[in-house]
Amino acid sequence: MAMLIGLVAGSVCFWLSELKYRLPYDDALDAFDLHGIAGIIGALLTGVVAVSAHPWYTQLGIQALSLIVTIAWSAVWTFIILWCIQKWYGLRVSPQAELEGLDAHEHGEQLPY
Repeated sequence: MAMLIGLVAGSVCFWLSELKYRLPYDDALDAFDLHGIAGIIGALLTGVVAVSAHPWYTQLGIQALSLIVTIAWSAVWTFIILWCIQKWYGLRVSPQAELEGLDAHEHGEQLPY
């Protein structure tokens, strides 16, 4: 069953990583569409296959509720952390640094061409 869950999650994540180029959001590392969505799919499908004392749909509801709580918890703490960083340091680099490229501006890296 784990291979089936991985196949489903991997297929959906591949499709989402391709769809990303058509949608207006910036996720250079594919963090959400790969890790976030794969985790959500894996948690939900675990509720379907890990049936013990409850019928599968009851466990699926428990898994969905746990996902909602986890996503809310993560969103609140992410907002708090980003708010603090914005107040202390700022979240964006200068327009000049964007034009230079962050490797050169932030790390001093230069390509040999």
